[in-house]
Amino acid sequence: MSATYVVPTSYAIVKDRDKFERELADTLQKALFNQETAPKEKHVRHAIIATHQERGCASFWKVLRQFPLLRQNVVCWKACLVIHRIFLDGHATVVSSSKDHVKLLADLGKHWGKVVDGYSKLIAGYCKVLIIKVHFHLKYPEVPSNLVFRDKPFTMPSDVNEIFQMAVDVFDLQSAILHLMGAIVSQLDPSKGILAAQVQCRIHPLIACITESSALYDLIYKLMKTLHTTLPSETLAGHRERFNRQYLASVRNCSVCSIMCY
Repeated sequence: MSATYVVPTSYAIVKDRDKFERELADTLQKALFNQETAPKEKHVRHAIIATHQERGCASFWKVLRQFPLLRQNVVCWKACLVIHRIFLDGHATVVSSSKDHVKLLADLGKHWGKVVDGYSKLIAGYCKVLIIKVHFHLKYPEVPSNLVFRDKPFTMPSDVNEIFQMAVDVFDLQSAILHLMGAIVSQLDPSKGILAAQVQCRIHPLIACITESSALYDLIYKLMKTLHTTLPSETLAGHRERFNRQYLASVRNCSVCSIMCY
């Protein structure tokens, strides 16, 4: 199953706001059900489409805040996945419109980072990914939230200093994603089958993470190629070290993920 959902080009305009939010709440109730099972794709897809219908995510965040994200770890874990998916496949304004909710993500990450259970560290890591992603796209609005340049090709900044800093920011986002993937994989119990509901609940975000990590690799490769034609090799020693380290981590994670069933 692909993490990227190709949505239709047109949507029904939201006319009845109350009905729209009730249906969205019902969808999220099913997607975030407090049980260790992976959310069904049809429920995640409904949340994605809702952002296109609304042309934003105000209703999504309004409804999401009604869930016990600070009390129930499975609910919060699934919420992080749904947020990530609407960031990748939702309306173009979703990520930028989510800047007012970064504090919520930070509070969730801080809270669960102090709790000792199987999901707490994963939630903290996922919140970090989402926060860094919001800041990245606010800083680089020309980069699509799904990192796929469909309408027009990526335009390299004219200032080499901007390229250098953009590479640092891409490395930071990639690092957070790879760390999360590694944390998920490290928690897998060999004694449990990969198709066990509890296992599927934990590994489900790997699909979105791999999709984004792959796109980030393509972007950083372009940035590094341009930098190496402009700056002295020794200036880029740190960048090359991070690039090589992240490449090896990606290979390790993907080799494990490639034999899994989702």
